[in-house]
Amino acid sequence: GDLAVAAGTTLGGHPGTAMNGCPADTVVYALASLYPADAPPHVVLSGINEGQNVSRPIATRVSGTVGAARTAGRNGIPALAVSQGSPAPGGSYEYATAVATTLD
Repeated sequence: GDLAVAAGTTLGGHPGTAMNGCPADTVVYALASLYPADAPPHVVLSGINEGQNVSRPIATRVSGTVGAARTAGRNGIPALAVSQGSPAPGGSYEYATAVATTLD
């Protein structure tokens, strides 16, 4: 169906674009509408999502995070899909650690 797209702002206050599609849809939209063909992004970072995208091949075939990275790769753009494991019962996701690890 039609994808709704709207201007938005990230939690950190940066301007962004929001859409109601799958992660791969966002990559396709960005490449077609947000970046000139002669100046694509240098890299696509997909995630950080809650949970894991490891082990059995079926997990990565249905992962939106991995799908976005694969879509970028099919378009000649290096990409990284970032996921984190599940916390212990009663724990919380460690986004700050995941960000630092990704940037490292």
